[in-house]
Amino acid sequence: MNFSKAFDLTLKEFGLTGKSLAISTGLREATVSNFRNGSDIRSDNLEKLIGALPPEAKQFLFLKVFVDDLTPEAIATMLGLLASRLKETQSSEDHMDSSVVSPSLTSA
Repeated sequence: MNFSKAFDLTLKEFGLTGKSLAISTGLREATVSNFRNGSDIRSDNLEKLIGALPPEAKQFLFLKVFVDDLTPEAIATMLGLLASRLKETQSSEDHMDSSVVSPSLTSA
């Protein structure tokens, strides 16, 4: 699904209006409306619009853009890559936690 279509669907799904996003981002309402209807948008304006969405709406938007059109095999590959990345991150955090010395252990 293209980004503007997914964005429009996201606003509808979460009961958000172009006017409210225009107000919260400082963009013109016409800019939001034009993007919802398929017009191009500058990347900095797109960042503002995405940044103004609630977290659940951002997740919905990205699922619509990046996952909905994928085959089951591609989704499985993506999930495998995400799982590997999460394991790496967790392993790195565990290593950092074990190398931190508590102040209470150093004072005697």
